[in-house]
Amino acid sequence: TVDWQGCVMVRDRDDASKVHGEVPTNRFVWSMLHMRPGLMWMGQEAHGIALFASKKQELVGHLTGGHSGGVSCLVADDGHGDAEGEGEIPMRKVWSGSNDFTI
Repeated sequence: TVDWQGCVMVRDRDDASKVHGEVPTNRFVWSMLHMRPGLMWMGQEAHGIALFASKKQELVGHLTGGHSGGVSCLVADDGHGDAEGEGEIPMRKVWSGSNDFTI
């Protein structure tokens, strides 16, 4: 869950009252998308898309320049690659939508 100040609370999948950690983003988070191998994309009200390391719960970078407004949705394709199950991370495509009416 996310509060209005942008603090993301990592909760237990089966019991939402259990909080495993907090990730301060300092911006309101509109959307989230988890990508292998442990990268959480967070669409924010400003500064584009923040990228966080899932395990370390720390900021690793930003994707900027694509939107002038808040990133309200993130979606990924099913990916391709690793059809043989060899543990390789599949190639993925991601799209983002914004309140500036761009994708």
